[in-house]
Amino acid sequence: MQGELRAFSDHGEQIDQFSWINVRAPENREMLAQLLEMLDLGESESIIVAIESNANYLIIDEYKGRKIAELYGVKISGILGVLIQAKMQGLISSVQENIKKLVEIGFRLDKSLVERVLKSLGEVQGD
Repeated sequence: MQGELRAFSDHGEQIDQFSWINVRAPENREMLAQLLEMLDLGESESIIVAIESNANYLIIDEYKGRKIAELYGVKISGILGVLIQAKMQGLISSVQENIKKLVEIGFRLDKSLVERVLKSLGEVQGD
């Protein structure tokens, strides 16, 4: 995702503050050109870096990007999956509160999926 971060320089500077985040550029430029015909720069680079680094999972929420990543054999998770795991491991106390924060900064999530996730975690009352 190095190329996309360069396009939004203020984001790159913010990311650099976190020592646990490693920003890499994909090596396979031919594959990048192919993926850019179907996806935007961030998704394309992310898929390639996941393949090149043999990542356990790629965190990606965009539907088309998820499907293409799966075609390449990349295991995927979305942000809701990350939040569920964080709660199960005791890293956060509320998925719902974190979803609210994401929505406040412009993150878009499928409302029916969010509702199902929150119900399954006991964070909202059922019908």
